[in-house]
Amino acid sequence: MGNFRIAQPLRKVHKTQSLSENIVNRRTLLSLVLLMFFCAQLKAQRKSADIGVFAGVNATYGDFTKVNLSNSLAPSVKVFYRYNFNPRLALKVNAGFNQIKLAGEFNGIDLSNEPHFVANNKKNMYSASAQLQVNFLKYILGHEQFKLSPYIAIGLSANYFKYNLKFLDRKTLPATITSQEIIYKPGPTGVLIPTLEPEVKGNKLALSIPFSVGVNYNVSDKLAIGLEWNLHKIFADELDNLKDPYGVDATSMLHNNDWFSSFGVQISYLLYLGKKECPGYE
Repeated sequence: MGNFRIAQPLRKVHKTQSLSENIVNRRTLLSLVLLMFFCAQLKAQRKSADIGVFAGVNATYGDFTKVNLSNSLAPSVKVFYRYNFNPRLALKVNAGFNQIKLAGEFNGIDLSNEPHFVANNKKNMYSASAQLQVNFLKYILGHEQFKLSPYIAIGLSANYFKYNLKFLDRKTLPATITSQEIIYKPGPTGVLIPTLEPEVKGNKLALSIPFSVGVNYNVSDKLAIGLEWNLHKIFADELDNLKDPYGVDATSMLHNNDWFSSFGVQISYLLYLGKKECPGYE
């Protein structure tokens, strides 16, 4: 009887210990599962940063009724810094240079043969912009699994350039006129006749909305190449050296036809890639 009374409490203690151990094991297993899940999510959300350069060509679209695209192409270059919040979303900051080259016709007048436009058909434009980039696929520069993705981006840009205007309609002339030149305009019968028209020079700092479409592809653990097309809606009407030639709305920044676009190749270099992946996930 004495031995039976002693063994019964021991058996209860053993069962209690086994139950506690099972609970601890289950909690440990659950913790490991949650840790691995957290690490997986952390891995997928790793922040990174890269720098790069873009080189290509651009073309200007303005009040020209017919654009000579082949003669309007000019160099376009920019450098950029991109901070990737996650594989889907990034902030891209650009600083660029575009040579604007004007070529085309206005209402049947070939401006490439007009002395004023021949002398002023090239200008330099300097830009700084910030864009929010959205990747269609998960993309991490240097990551083998997430190595390719197309993307779109939109933002705001500040652009600086010099202009040398030629007004083709006298009702759009400003009060200040610096000089006068002769250009040729269609007469009543359609024959070009010499016409005295003023010229206005100046500097312009204008905002634009840059919209971009592109694709990135990793070629190594530090390097990526890509293609990008950009379209800028600029809030100014002096880019093509024609300011509201029809006299429709000379005071509005929105109602004008000055756009420019660029297309080229970009190379990106990885600067920073989050913290090391969680060992529990590896």
